[in-house]
Amino acid sequence: MTSYDVQQEICAALAKSNGLVVLDERFDDHGWSGANLRRPALQRLLALVRTGAVRAVVVHRLDRLSRRVTDCAALMNEFKDLGVRLLVAAVPELAETASDTLLLNLMSCFAEFEREMIASRIEDRRVGLIAHNQRIAGRTPFGYSAHPRTKQLVPVPNEAAIVREIFDLVADGMRPSEVARFAAERGWRTRSGRHWTARQVLDTISNSVYVGQFGAGNQVRPGCHEAIVRKSQFERCAAMTATRRTAVNGARRMRPWSVLQRKVRCARCRQLMSIHVNSRGSRRYLSFRCRRTGDGKKPCRGTQVAVFEVEQRIESIFCSPADAVPKKRGRPPRWSLALRSLREAFPTLDLAKRKQLIGLVVEEIVWDADSRQIQVILKKAAILEALPQLEP
Repeated sequence: MTSYDVQQEICAALAKSNGLVVLDERFDDHGWSGANLRRPALQRLLALVRTGAVRAVVVHRLDRLSRRVTDCAALMNEFKDLGVRLLVAAVPELAETASDTLLLNLMSCFAEFEREMIASRIEDRRVGLIAHNQRIAGRTPFGYSAHPRTKQLVPVPNEAAIVREIFDLVADGMRPSEVARFAAERGWRTRSGRHWTARQVLDTISNSVYVGQFGAGNQVRPGCHEAIVRKSQFERCAAMTATRRTAVNGARRMRPWSVLQRKVRCARCRQLMSIHVNSRGSRRYLSFRCRRTGDGKKPCRGTQVAVFEVEQRIESIFCSPADAVPKKRGRPPRWSLALRSLREAFPTLDLAKRKQLIGLVVEEIVWDADSRQIQVILKKAAILEALPQLEP
């Protein structure tokens, strides 16, 4: 049983003691920082809160909600505006009085202070490791293993021999694709058990860790681990690959196909959807497509929607905000009033400004291929900032 399971049981017990019905879905954000509000599970929870499906939120500790004072205060204010209760299992006696709100704000301050102290200690250790030419963190490259105590790199003899031979083959003029085929014939496998690819060969021969160094941005720094490959061999491979490069070396800046690029998520697998371009003559047809292939799972096929269709649905939110965001009982929040005010200004904008506004205001879109419905998460602060700029 993990700590997540223990926290889940404590929160469920508190919810039941308050007469609440516990959802079957869990909202655990494994590996995400508490300082980030774009955590997938948190966004799913907020979507349920904003649609009125959830009337109370139970957390084990307040820092499980957020480790930033401003974010925590914004979430608590939003819960209050929507009439959603916030229960903290660590202090179940808290209610909704002014003194309880003060205590919650103090707890959020301590949570942010704790996060900053942890970050400061990590940075101090990082500086110390760099000063001693030691490894900081990251994935252990093929050919090395991490020492169980020091976490520094130690060569693995059989893998190191493969790495040396790959460098020798490339230095002798063999292309990465040919090296990958040669590796398949020899039965070489990567650490994950898969066949070598040309891309992995290129990544290997360009990794300075094999000559006893570490990458530091666009530069390198010395390391304390044993080199597998001679520096002359490394430089020879770099020269061989440079002679075959057809494009100018440097970072490429591609023009995005849509302002919603990297904002559309698949409802089936929760992965971001990429843009697929289908050319027919002089015309290009763009669509968001889910091609999830990670974690050893089958590709999430069949999840596809035209970019134009998604953009049209987003524009309908600005043209008819009352239909997209139904009015609830009580005084509507400021962002909802601002969105309704944008209805008058939006049709007068040119196409470029419309797209710019959509890109600023839309935080995430979830596409459900089964029901062909979208769920839109808006940046409320961006809506409030955009309104004064558009008003005449």
